[in-house]
Amino acid sequence: MKRQGNTLEKRYVARMAVMVLSLLFTLTTLAQQPQRKTLNAHWKFLKGECPAAADSAFDDRTWANIHLPHTWIQASPGGWSWL
Repeated sequence: MKRQGNTLEKRYVARMAVMVLSLLFTLTTLAQQPQRKTLNAHWKFLKGECPAAADSAFDDRTWANIHLPHTWIQASPGGWSWL
């Protein structure tokens, strides 16, 4: 009889530990404020190829500043066209 009571006691302690840890995890998750970060700033665009742009010291000041979402279709003198 004593062995069965000891096993039940261990199960109870294990279940309580799982419940407490679950509660702590839930509370810490809810306490964190959601953070929003924008990826919209500092995008540049150049129509065509530019292999030199891979260099971190490349000067891209002449490239067009764009905001996301950006369309890949542009107005051309003959109407709308793809790049």
